Amino acid sequence: MNGKDRFHYLQNISFQCKWKGSFPYFEEDTEVAEMEKNFSNRYRHLRGTKDLGQQIRRHRKKVGITQEGLALQTGISRPTIRAIELGKETAQFGLVLQICADIGLDIFVREQSEC
Repeated sequence: MNGKDRFHYLQNISFQCKWKGSFPYFEEDTEVAEMEKNFSNRYRHLRGTKDLGQQIRRHRKKVGITQEGLALQTGISRPTIRAIELGKETAQFGLVLQICADIGLDIFVREQSEC
């Protein structure tokens, strides 16, 4: 794949951007569609603090930790944990990262793809 080839995902349909001369065109890429399907089973696109808070809460419950237990484990107060899980924008990002690490969640940052 050369530097101009990029993958685009539109409504669960995967397209590969290709070039004819200086003009881009798109064609469906079934291999990438399968990769995207597997990716979406494990990763979530977060659009804001509420999405992140919901994922933290969901995973905390999945691993069987109460808010009180997490507060004891991390040293972060229960009201602060509750605020983070509710997506309050005033939550300190360092505390959010600490909670994610303590319950076994990784956070990834990825550049948005362009054609």
